[in-house]
Formats: sequence, structure tokens, C-alpha cells
Amino acid sequence: MSEDKIKDLPWQITAKKLINFASKFKNTYDEFERQVGYLLLDVGVETLFRVFITQPGVEAKLGYTKRDKIAKGTIEKATIQRDEITLSGFDELAFHKLTEAVNQIAGEKVNNDDLKKAEYFHNIRNKIYHLGDGIIPTKQNFEEYLSLANSLLDALLGVNGTVKNFDLGIDEIEAVFSEFNKKMSYEELETEIAVATEILYPKYATRILEAKIKKLKNLYDEENVRESRVEMIEGFNEVTGTEIHDFKFIEECVNDITYLRLFALLSKTDINKNEIDKYLEYRKWTQVPVKPTNEFTPEYAAKINDYITWRKKITKKIDILIESHINNNPG
Repeated sequence: MSEDKIKDLPWQITAKKLINFASKFKNTYDEFERQVGYLLLDVGVETLFRVFITQPGVEAKLGYTKRDKIAKGTIEKATIQRDEITLSGFDELAFHKLTEAVNQIAGEKVNNDDLKKAEYFHNIRNKIYHLGDGIIPTKQNFEEYLSLANSLLDALLGVNGTVKNFDLGIDEIEAVFSEFNKKMSYEELETEIAVATEILYPKYATRILEAKIKKLKNLYDEENVRESRVEMIEGFNEVTGTEIHDFKFIEECVNDITYLRLFALLSKTDINKNEIDKYLEYRKWTQVPVKPTNEFTPEYAAKINDYITWRKKITKKIDILIESHINNNPG
């Protein structure tokens, strides 16, 4: 590796930091630490792939203009998740589709077998992330994935990932995971709520009701605020069959059907309205741009952990409601 390749160019830094820090867990015998290190390593590899595809300063088989078109969806339909995709939608590409894009762009810079290995190791990450307890990566898999990550870092970004150590605390690691996955997490929650509503409160799951709720937006008139609010409240109660007069709550439901569905699901549980309204904070957090790692603070990490705790609590409540419904309605 020549000295001129060892640079902290802007597009190299984050992937290099993540992969480098993950290497600190290489020789640990603590199973939890190995889980954390492996997840962090996988975030580093995915970051590496996304940077390689989208950054203009990266050398690749295809020039930046063509790579930019790939990121925006003009890549062949077979290599992307859906028929149309924007640059923001590029963030949602599954790992498998991401490796296909890297393979197309990289040419001889990377061995296709290495990309297949990356997918294999990423699938282990999926088991840890989605199944949780009891899924521990083997020491051999960790070491092989780390070796592969450093090789890809060199091949794709032209940088040695083991140049030096980086100061990245455990709170910042939590923030990295959360920031990286928050959009996906919110979309998963929306799906969970929609599925549970279909089972438990089918009325609130229909497209007809959703359309009627959205129509209520048109009732609000800034010149006749009082009258239009009364009209919106009456219309909401008529559509939903409720007797609610909290305009702020109704306004949130009109703007976001998921909020209404969550309220319906949890109305008979021990979660109070303040905890349901936590959803609004969580939704807002998932919509803001990802913070750079140098802006993570212990306070910020604690706030993120609060969202994670709430998210898990809501999921557990929904699961219990569905299980109870199934038990009470066999067949």
C-alpha cells in the first residue's frame, strides 16, 4: 500500500472508522461484544458499498454520471428493488441489490466471489438483528468478514482500513446503528401496525376509511379556523364512529393514518396517551437527515436509546394483542 493511498478523504472516513473500530472486537471471548463488533462491521461494509456507488471522487469502471444514474434508478430493472426509484429511494436498496450495483460498477476492481461472501456474512448479521438472543457469530466468521471488509475497503476506496485506531465510544456505536437503521425501523413499524390493524380493527385498515380521513384535510380553512375545526372534528367522529374532541389529536390522525391505527390498537392497553404520542417524536426523528458521527454525544445517544426502548415496547404490545386475539378466536 503506497503512502499516497492512505488518506482521510471525505468519502473514505466513515466506512474506515466503522470497519477499523469493529476490528477491536476481533479477539474478544465475550459473545455480546462479538455481536456488537459484527453488527458494526456490517454497517461499515454497507456504508462502503453505498459510498462507492454514489461519491464522485471514487475511481470506478463507470464514471460518476453513470453511477449517479444507477443510484437514481436507471439501472436495469432486474437489479433494483422496484420499477421506479429515486436517489432517496436508493437508501432502501436491499443488501443483495447493493452488491449487484457494486459488481456492475466496479468491474475488475472487485472479485464477484468476494461480493457473494459479503452477502453470506450479511445474512448472519440479519439473523443477529432480527432474531436476537442466541445468535452469535463464530470467531472464524468474524475474522473472515473483517479480512474481507478491509480487502474491499482497499479495492473500492483505495484506503487501508487498519492505518490507525479511532476514538468511537460505545454510546456513539449505538447512535451509528440507530441512525443507520432508523428509516428501515420506522417502515417496519408502519407495516407491523398495518398488519395488526387488519387483524384486530379491520375497519381502520380499509382504503375507503383512509381516503375519507385524508379528505378531511380539505375542510380546514385558515380564514374560518373555528368553524372549520368544528367541521373537521364532526367529520372525523362520523367517519371513525368515535366521540373525540381533541383537535390536535384529530389533526395528527388526518395527516398520518398510522397514528390513528396505533391509537386504535393500544386504546385497550395500559399505555397512556403520552406514550402513544411518543410515536410522533419517533416519526420525526426517523425523518431527519443522518447525523455525522462527530456530532454524536452521550445525551444524543441516550435520546436515541429512549426511542429504541419505546419502539420495542410498542412492538411487544402489538404482538401480545395479536396473540390474545388468535387465542380467543381459534380457527
